[in-house]
Amino acid sequence: MRVQDSLSTKIELIARNLVLGAAILVFAKGFFPHKAVLPGLATWPEDTSGRVPAPFDKVIFMVVDALRSDFVYGNASSFDFTQGLIRSGAAIPFTGHASPPTITMPRVKSITTGSVPSFLDLVLNFAESDTSSTLATQDSWLAQLKARPGGMLVMYGDDTWLRLFPNFFDRADGTTSFFVSDFTEVDNNVTRHIPDELRRKDWSGMIMHYLGLDHIGHKTGPRGPNMPAKQLEMDSIVQQIYSAMERENHLQSTLLVLLGDHGMNEAGNHGANSAGEVSTALTFISPKFKEYFEGQASPQPYSEDYRFYDEVDQSDVAPTLAALLGFPVPKNSLGAIIPKMLALWKSKADRHNLLYQNAQQIQQVAYATYPEAFDSVGDLALCTDKAALPEKQRLACKWLAVKEMHQSFMSDEYMFIRDGTQLISSFLTEVQVQLSGTASKYNEKSMFLGIVLAVLCCFPPRISYDTHLNKSGFTSAFFFFMQATYSATMFASSYVEEEHQFWYWITSAWLVSLAVRQQRIDTKDSGTLIRSIGSCVLFGIVRRFNQTGQKYAGEADLAGLLPVLVASSALVFKLAFTAAEAPELMKGLGFLDPILKFASQYPLTSLARVVFLGLANLIVLSLYAETPWASPEHFSSFLETIHDIVSLFLMTQTRTVNIPLFLLFHLQLSALRKGRRLHAFETLLTMLMMQYSSFYAFGGTNAISSVDLSNAYNGIAGYNVLMVGILTFVSNWAGPIWWTSATTCILRSNVRNDSLERSWTDWFSILSQFAAVHASTVMLACYVLREHLFVWTVFSPKYLYMMAWTFAQHMVVNGFLPGVISGMASV
Repeated sequence: MRVQDSLSTKIELIARNLVLGAAILVFAKGFFPHKAVLPGLATWPEDTSGRVPAPFDKVIFMVVDALRSDFVYGNASSFDFTQGLIRSGAAIPFTGHASPPTITMPRVKSITTGSVPSFLDLVLNFAESDTSSTLATQDSWLAQLKARPGGMLVMYGDDTWLRLFPNFFDRADGTTSFFVSDFTEVDNNVTRHIPDELRRKDWSGMIMHYLGLDHIGHKTGPRGPNMPAKQLEMDSIVQQIYSAMERENHLQSTLLVLLGDHGMNEAGNHGANSAGEVSTALTFISPKFKEYFEGQASPQPYSEDYRFYDEVDQSDVAPTLAALLGFPVPKNSLGAIIPKMLALWKSKADRHNLLYQNAQQIQQVAYATYPEAFDSVGDLALCTDKAALPEKQRLACKWLAVKEMHQSFMSDEYMFIRDGTQLISSFLTEVQVQLSGTASKYNEKSMFLGIVLAVLCCFPPRISYDTHLNKSGFTSAFFFFMQATYSATMFASSYVEEEHQFWYWITSAWLVSLAVRQQRIDTKDSGTLIRSIGSCVLFGIVRRFNQTGQKYAGEADLAGLLPVLVASSALVFKLAFTAAEAPELMKGLGFLDPILKFASQYPLTSLARVVFLGLANLIVLSLYAETPWASPEHFSSFLETIHDIVSLFLMTQTRTVNIPLFLLFHLQLSALRKGRRLHAFETLLTMLMMQYSSFYAFGGTNAISSVDLSNAYNGIAGYNVLMVGILTFVSNWAGPIWWTSATTCILRSNVRNDSLERSWTDWFSILSQFAAVHASTVMLACYVLREHLFVWTVFSPKYLYMMAWTFAQHMVVNGFLPGVISGMASV
């Protein structure tokens, strides 16, 4: 009977988690739909007075990944030559606004099509083998150039372009964007092609996407020691191209566009919506501009919001290039021709036609989105009381006014006055604002079904209720209080952004409550009070660790010759890695030069593999030496050894400045184990809160920009989506993984051998309930606040993090791995 109960409990747990996983995916299908697009290529409208002459016939599109606006325009910039072009009038500078998510793939989509990408593109950005995000069948300025007679495109740099535009490029050489430790090779691989391509006459467009500056930002931040030299290198490439444009006859009508796909925050990351992440440099360069534009002051003084010169949206690049190069505006574009660039056309008729063609194109997108609104307003007579009309119909009325104004202009050019231009520009702006907010249409049925399935999983499992929740008065009350308050915070964007504060305070309160109860039991033991205070102090240090910016490394203190060798190899690897990614941390450590000199002889991937191989050997030898199946004591010793190996592995996958946190974790664990023996529910609740607190102590947030990719390629020579995904998760969830490993040790020492499997079942059942509450409240918040201003910058990233917590941390780390260990104990 007992075996049957255990089996039924496990089946119930597995079923709960399968349903929860299905609920998350079903909701995501409705929340992150693929955006419908207009098929085919745009063509010239029939009712225009002829095509407008284009000042350029070629374009060199130079994307510098993460080129924040101040990197080019600020007074600390090393783009000296480019700033000289701005002063001379040969370069027209703008601050390009990059709408979130500020990740390469969605930003490239916006720049090339003029559309607002789906937030799902953020996920696809990390799947380098993904083909569902291709733009092969969508209209873009690349497709328009390619469709020209003899149109030829070449591309060098980030292979995101090759995945987005398959079979578009006649010559190409792509590099992966996730080797963030590489500052030079990824850029040299682009630059080496420039001289040959500048001599060729066969291409219409050359795209270059430089990655080194972004990699430096990820490693050392925007003010790192390698940043000025990298900016100078990029500036020299601008000089090389500009000189060729002045010198070569076949480049006389070539336009150079220098821009960033996104910016970066002060930590060097991106993905969210801070001022630094959304503000990019956007500069149009040509010797021709000196005839039409006056020079502007450069460099510019520091600006907190990183706005320099005129600010435009990145979606405006596509229609502006269409005008400058003489092809129709891409079909799905929500951009507007940058007004300042209209100065290149001296004819008032040309400027009008360009704007009206832009308005015609964007009206087609608006009509496809709001067909009923446009069909219901067929005459301006219906627009007499615009204030009483819904926004969509007011948009249709404004389009009718634009059409009427255009007809007047066509019949008598002299009737066209400045107000006509303003009317078209106003229409373009209004469409941009409205359609940018409706780029994704929700499938509310799918979202609602996901919420219902998740809520069904929130009720406490029978075993956890009978065993713990119905018997542990204070602990149960605290657990439910924690869940209730945590759920409430999910409905406020500011609390989602500052979630670490909740976990720091709730964990502190729990540790204090444990200390008070422990002191009541051991009133005569002064050591109890000291340990309790010490545990709270240690947690205080942990919670402030990343705020204090302490930069020192620690190493594990392991006994035995082989563990010392493995630990030494891990230390050598970490020192070599630190010397490569952040050499400023090695200043004043001259005594380590011999080690660094030795390590420099070998590639970092080889050093990482030596460490991983050593750790694998330790696990095998531990099985042989500890013989965990022999007795409960042997199994306990084996778990402690595995925990030390896990700690060492996590250190190799962690940023150098965070390694001392593992020492603090060990001290916290020691303090918890030496005090009053916690019963199982107290242990589980403590470890649950420690998992979340440690995630934020390592610098994690609910923003995509905090995802750390610096250790994603340790030991990997090429892109492997599975291995890179695993290493990325491990490096970002190192703290929670460590506390899961620690929990197995505590549970083993606190229960009998034949009860370990039951303890794991209890542990996972309680965590399953919390995971369900976590998931359902995030879903409900996303559903209720789906029209919220910050839905794509706060709640959508939180949903992605919730998916990682549920599938990877909860189901795999907290569920599967401890389950395997408990199964070993019962053998």
